[in-house]
Amino acid sequence: MNTQTRESQSAPITIPSRPGEPVAIPSIHEILTTTDPDRFVARHTDIAAVNLACATGLPNAEDIDIPKCLALLDRMAGAVRQHTEQSWRLFKIKPAEFRNSENVFRVLMMEHVLRVQFKVKYDPLVREAVRTDKEWNTSDSSAIFIHGILNEKRTGTCSSLPTFSIAVGRRLGYPLKLVRVPNHTVFRWDDPQEKVNFQHTKAGTDIRSDEYFHTWPEKWDETMYELNARCKVWLHSMTPRQEVSKFLCNRALILREIGRFPEALHALQAAARFDPINPACPDIRSHIQQKTTGGVDAPQAAASLSQSARAFLASPLALPIEPGPDQLLNALDVFRDRSKDPEHLHVRITRIAEEARQANAIKIVRLNLQEKERTP
Repeated sequence: MNTQTRESQSAPITIPSRPGEPVAIPSIHEILTTTDPDRFVARHTDIAAVNLACATGLPNAEDIDIPKCLALLDRMAGAVRQHTEQSWRLFKIKPAEFRNSENVFRVLMMEHVLRVQFKVKYDPLVREAVRTDKEWNTSDSSAIFIHGILNEKRTGTCSSLPTFSIAVGRRLGYPLKLVRVPNHTVFRWDDPQEKVNFQHTKAGTDIRSDEYFHTWPEKWDETMYELNARCKVWLHSMTPRQEVSKFLCNRALILREIGRFPEALHALQAAARFDPINPACPDIRSHIQQKTTGGVDAPQAAASLSQSARAFLASPLALPIEPGPDQLLNALDVFRDRSKDPEHLHVRITRIAEEARQANAIKIVRLNLQEKERTP
């Protein structure tokens, strides 16, 4: 046996513990109507199946064959595993080129196979829009869901490529997570010993620190740091529930662009059930309200904020809380002022909710005590 063979066989490559096990594929109806998000994500563990299901019925996803897409992901994962095993000697010879990390080597080998063997690339139209700092919106679901990478186009964006890489990597047992930053998404190797951020680019895949994303693609200000410290919105590995919420918001974006507003609002309601503090939900909703009314309808905005605030505030106290009238009026001013950056909009709304929580905390405790006194 030659040295290369010994090296490849001794490489600590992780493979799926239960290969060939059928994947539970949810329906879009199930995703939109579930009342138990925890039970849903416990049953539907394949990020690709959930992402593809959220694209069902959208433009350029009418004939999507989810089992076929999942089978292709399995074949891709098999090719990655084989190439990584055969190339393990490269890491042994030049570990510094991979930051002396076996995990970095694994991910970069995976990205190499996907790019070279399967011709996966960043969408050139979107790349040009980003380069020229132009606003980019699309009604093409294949641009933001992973079936655009799994069909003959083989192109993706920062919305779909990280999810695609995670879908392949998890088939190899890699602990990969989606990570949200303002106006962008990356993915991360995340285990107790090592956390590494990976970002897709025109040339391939870059490794970036958390600090890099404090200034790109948007420079953080003080309020953004404060919001992130409290709510863990950005640069935190997303939970399975947050992943589903993100995909539902992507669905809502497409539905908004093609004018199917009731369906978009339905998707946003479901997204909020999976992740009550998803920063995309209030912004998309306010855009829909503008499109449907020519401005923000005050009663609808009040109801929207009330629902969002209750979800946000109930989490730390585990109690239902209604924002006071002053807080709602302030929030409506925020909704009306569309000159502000969308992220600042979310910051101000959550600050209003926090003020309401503090103002009502004593009242809630008293009400609970009164209820206990009345209980025999």
